[in-house]
Amino acid sequence: MISLEFFTPEQKSSIPSYKQKWLEIALSTEPINQEKASAAVKAAYNSVGKRKPKIEFCSSPQDALFKIDSSIPTEQTKTIPFREITWKKWLLVVAK
Repeated sequence: MISLEFFTPEQKSSIPSYKQKWLEIALSTEPINQEKASAAVKAAYNSVGKRKPKIEFCSSPQDALFKIDSSIPTEQTKTIPFREITWKKWLLVVAK
């Protein structure tokens, strides 16, 4: 059996501190920097040759659901029950 070492001993010893750093970032409740986040998303889309998306920030998951629900044309909501709307279906409806 072949054993590959991807990390140096120094890199291995620093894994716990990086793990802690990213755990703190993931669990943070601080608001994001909207300008930096928008720039990062637009750069990612640009790097793969895709059109830049419209970015909306929401104050909570409930606010996001309200924005999604209110952006679907009324005639579409009659044919698709809200509980059955997936992100993919929503994007197809909004893109029309």
